[in-house]
Amino acid sequence: RQLARQEELEALSSTDPLTGLYNRRSFLTELERRYSRREGWRGGAALFYIDLDNFKAVNDRHGHQRGDRTLVAVARILREQTRSRDLVARLGGDEFAVLVEDIGPKAAQSKGRDIVAAAVDLEDLSADTDTPLGFSVGVAYCRPNDAAGIAEWMERADQAMYRVKRDGKGDVAVAMPERKGDKR
Repeated sequence: RQLARQEELEALSSTDPLTGLYNRRSFLTELERRYSRREGWRGGAALFYIDLDNFKAVNDRHGHQRGDRTLVAVARILREQTRSRDLVARLGGDEFAVLVEDIGPKAAQSKGRDIVAAAVDLEDLSADTDTPLGFSVGVAYCRPNDAAGIAEWMERADQAMYRVKRDGKGDVAVAMPERKGDKR
């Protein structure tokens, strides 16, 4: 029983209690572990930062209980849109992240579009028709031999997501790594 309780506590400390996804701390730990082995990727990997558009309107108009149902629905959608070996996390609030290894840049952009399109499943949970729930997705691609560190990779994903937010929400933007010799 003590071993089972220890395993339960470890699971609780690594997952978001509402969605069952990895929490921020566990996601970052696993992301660093996988990144350190990136030479083994058969192509590259994509880091997706996903922000839930118009979520505040749900909480403001319908309360936090409906907001929680919305976050659980987002977790379900992200699980459906990813493979079992992909890393899916709730970073906090209405921000999520996904790591997909062994994927090319075009496939990563397509996966981002699929995630954006899947937000249609949230229609019934939206605050109203004027503020529909949706996803703004920033994708940062990483090649196995990229010299940039994990912090830069994460920053590119975050900036790509914010670019989508500034440009009107509900879309995907991909940030490719700089190649050696590229000007900043």
